Amino acid sequence: MRYFSTQRPLTPGAFPKPSDNRVIAVENFDTYDGRMFCPAVSRLAYGYVDYEKPLTEEQSSDYELIPQKFPAVCQNIRWLYRCSDRFGIRRISNLSFSRRRAGCRSVRD
Repeated sequence: MRYFSTQRPLTPGAFPKPSDNRVIAVENFDTYDGRMFCPAVSRLAYGYVDYEKPLTEEQSSDYELIPQKFPAVCQNIRWLYRCSDRFGIRRISNLSFSRRRAGCRSVRD
């Protein structure tokens, strides 16, 4: 499950590390002000943390993390882009998803 940090960049201590829920990935966005607009949460975010299982409501609110709204839709978008690259399709409608980070796009785009 993906959680976005909208209040601060992700640094040690800025997100929970529960013993029963492994952290899969942590990424801070590399933009001029550190934030990107993420349609997955409909707001600007500094980065995201991926967990094996969903966090509790208390854990996500304590660290001010916003859960991804539609994980299945974002997975399908990532799959669509992988297929478009594989078959040489240049453009897939007007989706606002970046190929590098499905679910987010730069504020400047």
